Amino acid sequence: MNQWNSTIRVSKSRLKRSAIKPGKRKPGKPKTERQKLIERLDDIFREIIRKRAGGFSEKSHLSASHGQVAHWISRSNLRVRWDEDNAFFLGPGEHHWWAHKYPEKWRTWVREHIGEERFENLLLKSRARGTFTTSRLKMMAIYLEQQLSQQSPSE
Repeated sequence: MNQWNSTIRVSKSRLKRSAIKPGKRKPGKPKTERQKLIERLDDIFREIIRKRAGGFSEKSHLSASHGQVAHWISRSNLRVRWDEDNAFFLGPGEHHWWAHKYPEKWRTWVREHIGEERFENLLLKSRARGTFTTSRLKMMAIYLEQQLSQQSPSE
């Protein structure tokens, strides 16, 4: 088998996979209560961080109408996923080209932005053991909704 035949096969398989339009879910299992709850928590938290930044990038202080919430420690770590010290409102370009391409500069900026003590506490919190049960996620949702309602609309 030569190089061209394998390339053609890859291309054909890509065409088959791309039949499902982006943004459309494959038919299958419905979302679990836990998945729905995590999605709801993300929506509430995104609004909290956006309001905290006032719609401006926290790095460049430029208007970020399509801004994104960037996490220093991965969102897969539920212990710090909704921690305000771990989330920053950035423009899309800053998020992808700065936070992901230059992780050491990103780490240094986060450390300077939140301060040494909060940075170290965030690291310790991220390394804690334990599971996030559905009831714990529900309590987190109540807490975040209270935080969001306490923020003034102009923030």
